[in-house]
Amino acid sequence: MLRQLNELVDFSFEYEELKERYCLDNGKNAIARIQMFKYLLMKSIFELSDVDIVERSKYDMSFKYFLDMAPEKSVIDAS
Repeated sequence: MLRQLNELVDFSFEYEELKERYCLDNGKNAIARIQMFKYLLMKSIFELSDVDIVERSKYDMSFKYFLDMAPEKSVIDAS
């Protein structure tokens, strides 16, 4: 299901919607907007907590694919 969702939905709309919320030249860079949106989307689809969605993202390759992450890349901190 995540593969189909990734292929059917163009998530680039997030850049335009949230461009005023992200400062690119002040402080530490945030997690990519689309990736954060996808985490929240998976959280509601699978009805998992923040900690559970991050934990599952460590080993579930369908989650990594949906998040556009390489298999060896580390995931975000659950906090």
